Amino acid sequence: QISTDDLPYAVARHYYANKLYNSAMTEFERGASMGDPDCMLMAGIIYLRGESKTLSLAKAVKWLTRASEKKQAMAMCELAHLWADGVVTGKTRSDAAQLYKESAELGWGESCFQYGLMLMRGDGVACSKSDGAAWIQKVADKGHAYACYTMAVLYSRGEGVQQDNAKPSHYLHM
Repeated sequence: QISTDDLPYAVARHYYANKLYNSAMTEFERGASMGDPDCMLMAGIIYLRGESKTLSLAKAVKWLTRASEKKQAMAMCELAHLWADGVVTGKTRSDAAQLYKESAELGWGESCFQYGLMLMRGDGVACSKSDGAAWIQKVADKGHAYACYTMAVLYSRGEGVQQDNAKPSHYLHM
């Protein structure tokens, strides 16, 4: 049974699934205003993609930031993408790496992958190929396609991991 606190999200998801974006946005923003981090995330995504009445980076960042402050892992990852791409002024690639790490620690797979890549390259953080490979492997072992491919390459080269010619095949067939 759905509680009344969950109602805006449930109704909004129904509208969103049926591509009724304006109605979905109304409900997501209502839920977001009530403090629901999942509604905040979805409001941010819709503004970012322009799926509703308005494409608004400022509103997207506002809702993604509020959801991130409530530790909504996907919102943290989406916001980190914007920071890493230089879309949000005042934030650096180091800020993005930190936010990816926090989201990854909450278990968000894409953040594990992105943080691992940043560690591998020394991009915004000190370079650590072994730590980067470990973060990427966490999500590769769960079937993340890009992470599986990356682990295959890393094992074939012996980069960040001990070279192992059997492992690439394992990761490419996951």
